[in-house]
Amino acid sequence: MSEDPEKSKSEATSYTAELEITWEYYGRFVNDDVEYKLKIEDVNTKCDITKKPGIYKLEPKNRREEGKPELYVGEAQNLFKRLNDYKNAGYYPKADKEYTNRRIQGWIHLLNNFKNSKNGYTEIFVCTEAFILCGNGEKQKLDLETKHNRVLIENLEISITPDNFKLQNLSENWAKNEKV
Repeated sequence: MSEDPEKSKSEATSYTAELEITWEYYGRFVNDDVEYKLKIEDVNTKCDITKKPGIYKLEPKNRREEGKPELYVGEAQNLFKRLNDYKNAGYYPKADKEYTNRRIQGWIHLLNNFKNSKNGYTEIFVCTEAFILCGNGEKQKLDLETKHNRVLIENLEISITPDNFKLQNLSENWAKNEKV
């Protein structure tokens, strides 16, 4: 074979696109009367997420006075089921295994109780629609039923927020929740 390897190299291409995401308030997690359990209250009934795939973000409102506020961004095949999974995920401070649902439930519970406040809560926002703004000026709606679109939105939201938030999605923040 006499092909020149230099000629067969592909050139890098560069495209510019912007994402326009609409976040809608869904409700808030508060600590239930039962230890280490959560409940969702103040639900926005206009925001129907039953059996719908999508992206969500959790932002505790009773957070540290110093440093960055905290945030968790996730995607789900069924938003209603995923958010309800956090209510009773089986979190206990001394548990040996730390699964994502348990970790997030414990994180929410502990931040809601920051400084023993009775007013702590974590707001839930869901992505209701997203558009990609292409280089040619065209605006195309992203289908949230498609997993790669949800992952794209989730990762872009995570990538634009690290300077403003302490992201629970990052591996260095996966330590046991009692260190929060």
